[in-house]
Amino acid sequence: MSKHLQREDFLDRLRGSSKDESEVDDLDRKAIDGYQYLDKDQDANVILNRLDQRFEQMMASQGADSGPAKVRSIRWIQAVAAIGLLLLIPAYFLFKSPSNEALFTAYFDAPRSTYFQQVRGGQEDTNDDIAEAFELYETGSYAEAEEALADLIPEHPDKPDLKYYQGVSALAAGNSTAAVALLTESLEINYQNVNQQAPWYLALAHLQQGNEAEARIYLEQSIMTDPRRQREAEELLAKL
Repeated sequence: MSKHLQREDFLDRLRGSSKDESEVDDLDRKAIDGYQYLDKDQDANVILNRLDQRFEQMMASQGADSGPAKVRSIRWIQAVAAIGLLLLIPAYFLFKSPSNEALFTAYFDAPRSTYFQQVRGGQEDTNDDIAEAFELYETGSYAEAEEALADLIPEHPDKPDLKYYQGVSALAAGNSTAAVALLTESLEINYQNVNQQAPWYLALAHLQQGNEAEARIYLEQSIMTDPRRQREAEELLAKL
């Protein structure tokens, strides 16, 4: 036999901490199903509290009296509101588009390069300063890697792809303005397939800035130039 969940039981189910395995009624089940669309930084209790507050404001605007009499007189309205809460939660999550930040986090990964193998293999022809820069890059110290690569570029005109990795480092460090500038320049670098790979990261840089129109342009370009990113670019394009 199914049952209607109380608020705490409902929240426990959403958080996955409930030990009660009994069946719930259809409305509660739909609300729990809708929770999968909640962003990781959202909290179900916060959403419920906001809806509760709106309900109280609605009652106050209608001039409802306070005290026990109020509770008894509007018991049936609260029952309707409870059902509304359960319906609003999944509806909110179903129709709420993922944020640009969430999409960026889901699709960003720093590209590997031949410099990684050179650093790991300790090849003699690997310059120490390049090795140090890519050690920072590989270990996720992207802000430091961006600065190190910026210093290397004038010293190594024979390695034009360093600018591309500087742009990716800036993007990973959250410096989207610098990333857009560097990755735009990388579109013209016909070396190590940089000009084919750059549109994907340039799209992510524009997405990080909230510029969806530009992001779409470079996602479409990435589909055409980088077969390895085609599926991801198509997926992300469909989500914008």
